[in-house]
Amino acid sequence: MPKYVVRHGVMRNLGIFSTRGSDTFARGHQVIARTHRGLESGEVLCEATQEAVHSLKDPKQGQILRRLTDDDVRDLRKMFEQERREYTICQERIQELNLQMQLADVDFVTRAPGGKEVEELSKKEIFKALRERVTSEQYKEQMSGPTEA
Repeated sequence: MPKYVVRHGVMRNLGIFSTRGSDTFARGHQVIARTHRGLESGEVLCEATQEAVHSLKDPKQGQILRRLTDDDVRDLRKMFEQERREYTICQERIQELNLQMQLADVDFVTRAPGGKEVEELSKKEIFKALRERVTSEQYKEQMSGPTEA
């Protein structure tokens, strides 16, 4: 069963994905994949050779289910448009209620090393911190501690 490196989801994470049966894919194919978060769209980057896998930091695992269909593209567009509408509604409500806040659309979170402020970081330290970024979801989980099942 072939395996591929796939960039997937809103956060554009990289993962190692198996296929169903003997399905094959090429670089650039848009796919629907089952990830640890559920069904997500993704893009096949390359075959998962030992060299490619070794170069990934903490890759997620998943399975490619199929190529993206026209219906999938329409659904993804609708979801994106709905997200933008909801963001706009939130901004309008903040203004209506005259709240002293700003709405932020956060994808990734990174932190300065212990005891330092961002303004104090060297260029090298900034790049290191950016490489160690986490998704906003991962950050929320870290801040709330382990969840009980």
